[in-house]
Amino acid sequence: MDSLLAERASHETGCVQEVGQRKSVVSELCRPLGSETMIRPRLQTDGMTLDSGRKSRTRVHAIWQMALPAAVLAIAFSTLGRATDATISGYHFAAYGVAGKINYCTDCHGSSGRGYVGYFTMPRLAGQSPEYLVKQLQAFVERRRGNALPMRMATVHGLSPATRSAVAEHFSHLDPSPFGRAPRQLVATGKRIYDDGIPEANIPACAACHGPDARGDGAGIPRLAGQLYGYTLKTLENWDRERSQSSGDPGNIMKTIAHNMTRSQNAAVAAYLSYKR
Repeated sequence: MDSLLAERASHETGCVQEVGQRKSVVSELCRPLGSETMIRPRLQTDGMTLDSGRKSRTRVHAIWQMALPAAVLAIAFSTLGRATDATISGYHFAAYGVAGKINYCTDCHGSSGRGYVGYFTMPRLAGQSPEYLVKQLQAFVERRRGNALPMRMATVHGLSPATRSAVAEHFSHLDPSPFGRAPRQLVATGKRIYDDGIPEANIPACAACHGPDARGDGAGIPRLAGQLYGYTLKTLENWDRERSQSSGDPGNIMKTIAHNMTRSQNAAVAAYLSYKR
């Protein structure tokens, strides 16, 4: 009988130690929720009797029941903060995947994707070809674009190819009215340059590549219709420094054109495009 009790006491002591180890893990999981560890149980197993083992095991069980919900919350909140395309699926993907990435884009580019006019102009994404948008997102990932931006594009770096395509498709189907807000007196001159170019200055017609309606063509030639005046003007003026590496223009055609155009010509073309649907 004594040997049986001793064996049982030894077994229960082992159970207490095992629960204590699990409880230590829970305590670590709970640590980020406050400045101090929420649970710091202290187990003493040296010289433990059968009765004290039972009491300790009961106490550990109660603490475990209290700690488990807190541990689940800790895991849930830490997961939300670190969620990526590889870790979210089903309902969570719908809530934090493509829809979440689109919402992130609209913080700067507007809910309709027509851009933002302000201290730092954000370009229009609405109506842009999905192939071109995917190509530019890839340029951000490869750090061929974005080096001059005053904000980090870390969120773009975490996008999977499938998510990039889904985001691009979303914005390609939007068609809000353009902002305009450019100097009206420049529109006529801008239209003439866009349609006919300036042969004497070795500047071809913009319509030759971007099309008469300025809607672009696939991944290589972007839509320009409705693009914000300030953004187009800035892009043309800073093409060599900001866009020559990301445009995918093997012949550097735009680099030559942008170099040959004057500021007033750039402004005229940008004004014309800002009103074009």
